[in-house]
Amino acid sequence: MAATSVDDIFTVKVLQVATAEFTGTFFLAFFISSNSVSASAAPYAIGFGLIAMIYIFAGISGAQFNPAVSTALLLTGHLSIFEATYCIVSQLLGATLAGLIGWGLYNNTWKDVGYPSVHDHNRRPEAFVAELVLTFGLIWSVLNFAGNKLIAHNSFYGLTFGLLVTSGALVIATISGACFNPAVAMLTLLHGDYDDMWVFTLGPLCGAILASLVFRTQHHLERMWGLLPKLLAEFIGTFYVAWVVALTSNSDSANGYLAAGFMTASMVYTSRHLSGGYLNPSVTMGVYIRGLFEHPKTLQLSECLSFMVVQCLASFAAAGAAIYVNHGVDNIAYPTVYTEYYNDNAALVIQAMFSFALVITVLHTATNSSYIKHDDYFGLAIGFVTIGISLSYGDIAGGVINPAISLALMFVTNHHTDQIWIYLIGDFAGAVAAAGMYYVWWGTYGDNFRNHRVVDELPYSRNYSTDGSGKNYAPARFNERDGEQPLLSDIYSPVTQI
Repeated sequence: MAATSVDDIFTVKVLQVATAEFTGTFFLAFFISSNSVSASAAPYAIGFGLIAMIYIFAGISGAQFNPAVSTALLLTGHLSIFEATYCIVSQLLGATLAGLIGWGLYNNTWKDVGYPSVHDHNRRPEAFVAELVLTFGLIWSVLNFAGNKLIAHNSFYGLTFGLLVTSGALVIATISGACFNPAVAMLTLLHGDYDDMWVFTLGPLCGAILASLVFRTQHHLERMWGLLPKLLAEFIGTFYVAWVVALTSNSDSANGYLAAGFMTASMVYTSRHLSGGYLNPSVTMGVYIRGLFEHPKTLQLSECLSFMVVQCLASFAAAGAAIYVNHGVDNIAYPTVYTEYYNDNAALVIQAMFSFALVITVLHTATNSSYIKHDDYFGLAIGFVTIGISLSYGDIAGGVINPAISLALMFVTNHHTDQIWIYLIGDFAGAVAAAGMYYVWWGTYGDNFRNHRVVDELPYSRNYSTDGSGKNYAPARFNERDGEQPLLSDIYSPVTQI
């Protein structure tokens, strides 16, 4: 049997990656071009389809599907110029083919083929900023997953990226068309809407460049002050949650609540290994109070206060950005008590109850690794409880369980500022109660260890430990040939030798 040359292996890998990028981008663009159910359904088709494509092709090409992502991976050293070039070419060709097939399906007319378009042609600068901001968040999330050994073996990377895109599409589709991807902009080019092309190419690419700079910078911040990278992660994560909440006025109430929950889940997944992913002063307080009963403490008082300040600053910054892209303060969402049917005391009780639900969810899932290990559901749990809370009581008090966001939006819009006390007292009271009940249910680590109550493995929990040593050994995930893995296969969920 003839030996396989190095050049032949390299050519096979390039072919694998190029065809994966072509196919994934083709389907992503086709989800957009052929979505004929309704405009409100398009964000779900795009985001959920993207999640599937990421999980299918991440082990082959890194599931980039976006020239902005490829550019960022190039700038941060994850791709060579050659790799980035053929990935981007494959993406552009895949999107182009999707548009042409859509054109053929609709009787050779572009009228019914879906494509990104700026809603108001007089607001292209605002659309550009919206594209830049959302793409920055997407790229920052991607880069914090790429090759990160702290989250090796994770299975939530696809959810993180897909839910972020879904959330963005739900709230800014009426502003910019929600492109976030220069390859998808090929649909706009094929349609002949040339005036919007600079928005859909420069916006995402500028977002990618800025995210790359921030990512490369954040690793140097720790040398200045160890807390700085954590504060940066809290700022960015909180900014995006607050930004989406402020823009929920662009969707009907149910879609707006879903957008806020999806973005919360995505940012929690992205920032948990960086800062803890608290993104909320009441959550931060709950974690700090819980830590008073444990050794070592989860959060020091200085960290707790610093996080709260940064979360408030991020919320005000997000409100300002939302005002610009949404054409004025009158178009920004804000929490309020509907006093026609409910009084302030009822709203206070509701805020405290649901703040308890949110904080206890965080304490049991995202910060409970001493007791429950190897589970990746924490972001979904937090995002879904956020959605459930908003859907069930949003019509009573606005559905915002985050005092930083409530404070920022009510002050910036100057609406119902006399009700701010309800959101501050209610949210923090619920957090204190949640921390107390957590101690009742779980006690301290030492108590549980002595009483053999530590839950290392639940019946539905993944266990990578095979030798009783407590070390994690990931199962084989890739078909290795000649001791090598496919090009870029390790990018989001690296399998490391421990």
